[in-house]
Amino acid sequence: AVAGYEVVFAHGSQFNDAVLAVAPDFLDTMFVITNGLKVEGPNVAAVQVADEEQGFLMGAFAALMTETGKVGVIGGEAIPPITKGVDGFAVGAEYANPDVEVLSVMTGTFEDINKIKEVALVQIDQGADYIGAIANQGGLGAIEATVERGVYSIGSGVDQFDIAPEAVVVSVAKDVSVAYEFAYSNF
Repeated sequence: AVAGYEVVFAHGSQFNDAVLAVAPDFLDTMFVITNGLKVEGPNVAAVQVADEEQGFLMGAFAALMTETGKVGVIGGEAIPPITKGVDGFAVGAEYANPDVEVLSVMTGTFEDINKIKEVALVQIDQGADYIGAIANQGGLGAIEATVERGVYSIGSGVDQFDIAPEAVVVSVAKDVSVAYEFAYSNF
């Protein structure tokens, strides 16, 4: 805002307080908070990404494909986009197959690939044959675990097929730029 930009995007609800504190001092700048929790002021907007829909699709796919009747979902940090995605996974799995068991763990990390890999290995040991990780970079650990154990991964956020074609059978990609373009075009 100090540099004179007309629009400032704050990617994540963690920027709510900062935007709300600064926006009144820069009324010629529009502030857009991705997954913002509250909106106050004439130059502040929040756009929501339907993270629960990403999770729903992942869970439904896993539930339709499972041969063991158990699937796993692993979340990173417990922030709204991730918890919504993990919750959506469970809803999608139950919708597609009411008899499926969903093993769900929040790890509290986006960076610790080894921790997420260990969680995935535990889920596989418990019978999960499809694992979806909604954990940013840390989700690569889940893919490593599925490769090692010969089960399947569901990519999250971006197409992750090229990481491990033998394990990543589908990816649910989300394009947050669509939300940015929508917000920008509606000022």
